[in-house]
Amino acid sequence: MDSSILDTAKSTDRSIGFINDIFGSGWENALTGGTPAGEFGNVLIEMFYSFNAIVLAGVAVLLFYVISAGVVGTAHEGEALGKRYSTLWTPIRSALAISFLMPLPWVKLSLLQALVLKFIFFSISGASYLASQTVDMMAKQGGAMTLAAAPTIQGEGIAAEILKNLTVQEYFSQQEQVGFPGDGFVETSGGSDNESLTKSIIFSAPNYGVPGVINRSDMGSISVSCTQNQQSVCDSEIALVRQLITTLRPLAREFGMAQDGENSSIGSLSIYYNQAIKAYATQSQIAATNALGLISDQKQVQLSKFTNAISNNGWTWLGAYYSAMLQQNAAAHAATESRASVAKPMRLDLAGKNAGKEFEASITQLKTFLDTEQAGLESQIASAGQPNDEMGIGRLASSFFADALMSSFCEASSQQGAGDIVAGVLSTGDPVLNLQELGHKLINTSSVLLTGMGGAMIAKSAVDIFPSGRLAGMAASILGADDTMGKLIGMAMALLVPVVLALMFAGICFAYYVPALPFIIWVSAIVGWLVLTMEMMVAAPIWAAMHAIPEGEGMAGQHGKQGYMMFFGILFRPALHVIGFFMAFAIVNTVGHFIGNTYQTFTAVTNGDAAPYGLPAQAISWLATLVIGASIAVVSIHKVFNLITWLPDNILRWAGGNTPSLGHDDKSGGMIVAAMSQTQHKISGGLSKAVDGFSKPSSSTGTASSKAESKADMHTLGDI
Repeated sequence: MDSSILDTAKSTDRSIGFINDIFGSGWENALTGGTPAGEFGNVLIEMFYSFNAIVLAGVAVLLFYVISAGVVGTAHEGEALGKRYSTLWTPIRSALAISFLMPLPWVKLSLLQALVLKFIFFSISGASYLASQTVDMMAKQGGAMTLAAAPTIQGEGIAAEILKNLTVQEYFSQQEQVGFPGDGFVETSGGSDNESLTKSIIFSAPNYGVPGVINRSDMGSISVSCTQNQQSVCDSEIALVRQLITTLRPLAREFGMAQDGENSSIGSLSIYYNQAIKAYATQSQIAATNALGLISDQKQVQLSKFTNAISNNGWTWLGAYYSAMLQQNAAAHAATESRASVAKPMRLDLAGKNAGKEFEASITQLKTFLDTEQAGLESQIASAGQPNDEMGIGRLASSFFADALMSSFCEASSQQGAGDIVAGVLSTGDPVLNLQELGHKLINTSSVLLTGMGGAMIAKSAVDIFPSGRLAGMAASILGADDTMGKLIGMAMALLVPVVLALMFAGICFAYYVPALPFIIWVSAIVGWLVLTMEMMVAAPIWAAMHAIPEGEGMAGQHGKQGYMMFFGILFRPALHVIGFFMAFAIVNTVGHFIGNTYQTFTAVTNGDAAPYGLPAQAISWLATLVIGASIAVVSIHKVFNLITWLPDNILRWAGGNTPSLGHDDKSGGMIVAAMSQTQHKISGGLSKAVDGFSKPSSSTGTASSKAESKADMHTLGDI
């Protein structure tokens, strides 16, 4: 135990500066003879000095009453201080109360208030030490907050692919007496450029080169991609795949020997299969974690600047650096993504075209086994380990229209298409960064659509405002002389406006509110801590006076017990805020991946009897599914980062305390949502007026009223 942990806060620590602004520099030494400087600090100290005098006078009155009652009780009952106050603790607590309230001559604060300030300094030092040590550890592992996740889902897919290929090899080897070359696979290495490297394991066909048995192109392959400076990671992952092949070979031999579906040992092989996957996943995680040390010198310099910034600014600056930590964590995990994946699945339907009758029995048992082991994992295996889909504006818009259109004319559901987008955003990478990216794409997509609708409104207004002239002629040629095209555009816009506004609203929430959530909650926690310290300074004299009340036993008595827990709460709360921050940082990825994978499964199986049909209904279904899925993630991320205030509010209660709750009460989120709702309402109202203009009849000459209405519509468009 290093005793300096509670006394190491730097003078540059921002939380030290907070208290400096209030009491003046040097407040942390008030207990040992220091005098805080600063004119405003002196005003508060004088105020506390006067307040302490009032409380001390009240204690004197209380003690006079206790002594008077004690004298009467002694004379009446023949027991010191009477039966009610007859305890040794009464005079001890009375003396303690007066001692706590006595002003220190060099600072005019009471002894207890100076002690509170010292505990505040200890809490700042401890929290800053904890924050500094944590970010130092992050820097040592390349900026990662958590270690690379063990590829359990990827392991299921890889093991299944290996088992399929090995079973075919073992069947031909044992039943058809056609061997396979070497170890049953070959390794290849190559790269698309000077920086990328791909290593593959390609399974060999039985007796490759003999026509009519099985083609090599029907066999599967597994590959690993990495950068040139991470070649050792590729080598480690390929070695683990080779080891998994060796481990699963005996299991494949069991399936290859299956006769008419009768093999009693098949049912007992599940444990062996899962142990092989677990061993591969564990070793793969270790190899990926080791890759965190393979960072460039430039990245190391960036990490050093970051750790120095936290060390100098202290624990209160963690929220400000959240985005930087998020990007460092994402970059570190990107360096660990050199995991094996199925590059090409095996064609089991073609593998046995020239095999004997026993082949069908072997493959049937293999499929039954894998279906049992992989039940419910298909969607996760399909998406696990794959990079987040770069969904641009055109891709997002085409997904919306294509999913809605295709779902209108075939047995499909636009829900599943939107669910896949949500899963792609949440199930891989960092959900906060991915939601931010999705939000910007939604904003850009809706902006493009709004621009197009605005152009149509301008063209329509040109005909109404300028019945003649070049501009009106161009607009008329586009809209048609009889305004039929204008009416069709107006109808389309009436349908699209709500959709576009919903996209804009969701995009603003995802792009700006979600990334700001940790900072909002963190600022709320810091302000709450600062308010609580001021509350403690005011409450300290009252708490000291409570010791003079004679009821109860012990040093604190009946009325002073709670104050001690508040006292220790001041010491531990900042450190608990720091722990809550890093714990939220650590689990938000897990929560996001869970929501993404489960939502994908949910939307894939959700298709009731009254499923939507027709383009408008499918469009609404797609949009609702997308927004609901992402909104679930937003609410969950909010709940996760509430750990920042949840931990100090609740953990101290485990020790019997009743500390005040400073939890985030969602008012900030409500204000933001309300502001966006008002904005959406105003935009919707303006666009609705503009769209109404398309349904109004117009003439080539134009009446005064129609011109006035057109000018009003143009004014509304200008306001937008």
